Amino acid sequence: MLLGNSASLATTAGDTLSGGDGNDTLVGGSGSDQLTGGQGADVFVFIFDTEQTGFDTITDYSGEDRIALYGYENRPLTLETESYLGISGVFALHNVPDSFDVMVHLPDIGWEVHTFDTSPTSNVVYAVASYNLTSALISGKVSNADGSTEDIIYDFANEQPYSSVHIYKNSVGQNHMTETILDDGAYNKRSYDVDHVSNHTSLLRTFTSGGVEKTRVLELDNGSRTDTVFDWASQSAWTELRRNFDVDGRLTFEETLNDNGTTSQISYDYANASNWARIVTELNVADQMTMQRRYMDDGSNITVNFDFDDSRNWTQYQQSVDANGNVLYGTQIMDDGRRFTTHFDHDGTRTWQSYLQHFGSDGTVISTTFQLDDGSLFIA
Repeated sequence: MLLGNSASLATTAGDTLSGGDGNDTLVGGSGSDQLTGGQGADVFVFIFDTEQTGFDTITDYSGEDRIALYGYENRPLTLETESYLGISGVFALHNVPDSFDVMVHLPDIGWEVHTFDTSPTSNVVYAVASYNLTSALISGKVSNADGSTEDIIYDFANEQPYSSVHIYKNSVGQNHMTETILDDGAYNKRSYDVDHVSNHTSLLRTFTSGGVEKTRVLELDNGSRTDTVFDWASQSAWTELRRNFDVDGRLTFEETLNDNGTTSQISYDYANASNWARIVTELNVADQMTMQRRYMDDGSNITVNFDFDDSRNWTQYQQSVDANGNVLYGTQIMDDGRRFTTHFDHDGTRTWQSYLQHFGSDGTVISTTFQLDDGSLFIA
């Protein structure tokens, strides 16, 4: 037993060291030692050394005591005690392969295991795992050589739909990613642009238990966002569906990537600033426009088909349909610039069924042919 401010070093055998009164320093040796600090602010020293193979026990531990670790990464470490008041037992386990463990017993709370990674190839330098009184893992923390950390929260009571949440912070303590592991093995990751190097603030991705991406939500700096859904189970005729929303959550644009390589796009007049409600565009595998349909505010629509592969003698064919599905007119634009437009008497209020106008490449009217109600033709 040591009285006053003293130091005591254990030998290679299993020793019992007692500090007594005063501020003492007790160093565990190679054996399985018992260290009792007694009164005062005591320091219990453990040295990272593969020669020390014992399992040391600290039998008392007060709020002013410290555990000092030496020989690790060429710098001393100290476990602070602010959260360890009332500790009844501290155990240090030496000579664990590539690591050094300190196990702390917290009365009425559980256990903490502090692991120091001594592997020269590992980026992890320090980890803490916390257990409750039934030995269920409740939380953990990993500290890396670059100063970054990982905080882990476990659903030990099985009250949540997830099994664990992992919070990753950079060297200055900014949360740059959160990963949630769900009970079924699926998981999601939310990353944050803490360095402001991108045009977005966060990116949320969800995955199956096999690591296949299911969805993606990109929140942009201006408050808008882009949602992406993947056909990860191959149950649809498309592989990817993207939707853009403005700052008020209104749908502005939608794009579907189909299994056959084609693309469908829909633009929405979310601000009601145009005379149309939405525009649907179809693209082929070469991203060439094949069709575009404009849905007007009055319920009518205008469709344009494109001769994308130059297999016809026209470049575009346009058709206008009213809200009741009646064709109002159709226009065919020829390869040489000429244009043919046919108007229809869809409501039967005129003396003709339809009339065809032929325009030259310069836009002048060449001829107009009426098909009258009696079936005869009239050329103007």
